[in-house]
Amino acid sequence: MKRRNVLLVGTLFIGLLFCWSCSNSTEAEEVFVPVEEENTEQNKVEKEQENIQEEIDPKEEGVKEENVEAMLPVFSVINAYLCEKQGEYEGENPDFYWGVLAYAISKIGPSYGDLYGIKGEDIRLHRIVVEELAGIFFPNILELPKIPSPLKKQVWYNSNDDSYYCRVGEPGEVKTEIISYEKNDDGSVTVLASYKAGDTLEEIASFLYLLRENPALDGTVEPDFYYTIDSVSYETSRESAIQGESPEDFAAKVQSAIALRDMETLSLYIQYPFKLDEMVIAANEKEFMELDQDMVITEELARGIQDTDAAHILEVQSGYMMGEEQYNIWFALTKEGYKITGINK
Repeated sequence: MKRRNVLLVGTLFIGLLFCWSCSNSTEAEEVFVPVEEENTEQNKVEKEQENIQEEIDPKEEGVKEENVEAMLPVFSVINAYLCEKQGEYEGENPDFYWGVLAYAISKIGPSYGDLYGIKGEDIRLHRIVVEELAGIFFPNILELPKIPSPLKKQVWYNSNDDSYYCRVGEPGEVKTEIISYEKNDDGSVTVLASYKAGDTLEEIASFLYLLRENPALDGTVEPDFYYTIDSVSYETSRESAIQGESPEDFAAKVQSAIALRDMETLSLYIQYPFKLDEMVIAANEKEFMELDQDMVITEELARGIQDTDAAHILEVQSGYMMGEEQYNIWFALTKEGYKITGINK
């Protein structure tokens, strides 16, 4: 019995000694872990936490200027088409849809290398490119609609080379400029652009675009355009003048047109039918442009208008008068803005 107790006590003593040894060994390991390893482990944990946080609340990126600038050819097509047709941006209308794409084939097509070509008076662009462009201009329309019959002489499909064709056109001197852009809360981008045309590149209209990211960005092949068109609105320079122009502003514009002998600009300022010395001699702009310039803008009239202080024009019952008693121009506010109602030369 005594022997058994001695063995039991000895066993317990050895066990306690072993536990004490293990405990001291663990503490030693913890004490001697290098600081660098601790920091590395901590950095890993912090990085993982940052990644999780970014997935929950990703950082918002700003608008890249190069992505907006790359849209200039697209803007130019829409600007030119809308200014010529004086219509609204309506992608659901097949006439508008294919009218815009015909412009795009002509103006953007040359940047696509071998997929583009010219045969006589016709321009060719491969179907794949046309479909890609259609996705930029009209992202909500998933398939190319049939070409309306009235447009089949303007744009058509050739199955032999799987390409679309349109007539070569001369747009003349035109220029589109981006004025400003900003990112909206929903991720879309608003862009203000101006459209200029003519030999002097006078501003014709200002356009407001709403852009959204191109869905094709999720694909394996990077698209040529980062954005697609969501909506477009525009205002011509003439409409802008109607909304905020003063009689003094209009008088100054007339004064400038007379000094430059600019019949084309003057034709836009006139209310038709046009009266010269109380006689109707032009029913519309076309007839006005056929008049002899020296008959309309005489030296006496030009001198009288030039000597007028546009800031102090004479207000009369029927509107305003600028010039001298005998050589003068009359204008008034109409539903289309200020218009010249008569000239005495």
